[in-house]
Amino acid sequence: MDLSYKAKLKDRFKNSLLIVIPLIFSTLDRIEIISNAMDLRGFGKSKTRTWYSKKKLTAQDFISIAVSALIFICTILISIFINKSRYFNPFI
Repeated sequence: MDLSYKAKLKDRFKNSLLIVIPLIFSTLDRIEIISNAMDLRGFGKSKTRTWYSKKKLTAQDFISIAVSALIFICTILISIFINKSRYFNPFI
């Protein structure tokens, strides 16, 4: 792409648009991603400067943690006592 003074004004304008337009759209896309991330993290939720909003764990959170831990322990026990190793064996 020739953007020097040797090219015609019309060609220079066209070539500069070919560079600037994708740059603008990619910048707008990055702005949207960053603003969504800041919104999801609770940035600016209160008057003081915060980066994250803190929430207390509820009973449902503790139940889901316990169920996840139980599933993890069961998979470890199955791999030790049924498969006789830590690798998955599809033929057992």
